[in-house]
Amino acid sequence: MKILLTNYNLIDAGGSETFTYAMMIELISLGHDVDVTAFYIGDFADYIKQSPAHLTPMPKAEYDMIFVNHYPCLQMLMKHDIQGHKTLTCHGTVDFENPAPGADRYVAVSEEVRQHMKTAGYKAELIFNGVNCERFKPIKPINKTLKNVYSLCQGEAANETVKEACKIAGWNFSDKRGFDVPEYINESDLVVSLGRGAYEAMACGRNVLIFDSRHYMGMMGDGMLTVDNIGTSKRCNCSGRSFRKRFDVQELINEMQKYNPAQGDCNREHALKNMNIKKQVERYLQC
Repeated sequence: MKILLTNYNLIDAGGSETFTYAMMIELISLGHDVDVTAFYIGDFADYIKQSPAHLTPMPKAEYDMIFVNHYPCLQMLMKHDIQGHKTLTCHGTVDFENPAPGADRYVAVSEEVRQHMKTAGYKAELIFNGVNCERFKPIKPINKTLKNVYSLCQGEAANETVKEACKIAGWNFSDKRGFDVPEYINESDLVVSLGRGAYEAMACGRNVLIFDSRHYMGMMGDGMLTVDNIGTSKRCNCSGRSFRKRFDVQELINEMQKYNPAQGDCNREHALKNMNIKKQVERYLQC
């Protein structure tokens, strides 16, 4: 099939950008002809240019299927009368993640988002974020005791809090960024992140601490993911909005001390069962 993927921008390796990339790679592996378009092109687009997909500033007139992220992209498709079965995926409840008219099908990545869309008058199917579990996989075993912490926090305040906690507790800290995130994750025992970063860390068999700061919610999180709380945390896409815990430096140290090497295997198993991009793309293709 001829398939179009849209994203508002392809500048950095953010959540919807890496979601789009994972979908693109899986669709190509299934033999589909894939175009990708965005309003703003940046460094992240270079990885799409290196793939068999076609990065295009203006989509063709017609596709078999169109997978849309962000409602401005949907509005652009309608403005230019781009034909094709359109699925709009909403990844959150603010800004460009809100639903809009014009799609044939709507998808929510969490129960929180689905309820938000229902309140707005849109019926959505729940499909959790898909992760490439072949790219994100355990390469190095984690340590029996916590030694290495990797921060994917986007908020400067949260990142500095994690850094200070590691300094006091004597743990190695890293916050490297870039396309080689699977490598950086595999150098750690515990990853601090929200949303998609947390899912990618789970797929790599790491312990995960849900924590970050955002302009719309301040600095908070759900704490360490365990077999007992992961279902509740995922209701809000592991965004920290399920438990809304506030952590200062010492409280963050106390939370990290709950580190359990056995949880790494549980996280990997959960990712394979519930967030494998192969299964998620299969569901997207079932129209």
